[in-house]
Amino acid sequence: MFSRNAFAEALGVSPATVMNWEYRGLVKPVKTTITGRVFYSQEQLDASLAEDYSNPVLKGVIPNE
Repeated sequence: MFSRNAFAEALGVSPATVMNWEYRGLVKPVKTTITGRVFYSQEQLDASLAEDYSNPVLKGVIPNE
């Protein structure tokens, strides 16, 4: 599992961008702790890295798991 910061770093975006995606419903954490920390799966990371972010229509869109 990846924290929001590790997930963002692996994607080359800021944690604030990932938070924006969460707010917009573009990505949903697989786990949220009682203290509010969120985590993402390896599958979500793999799917996100496979997206064609050079396409402006897909830019910033990450599939939900």
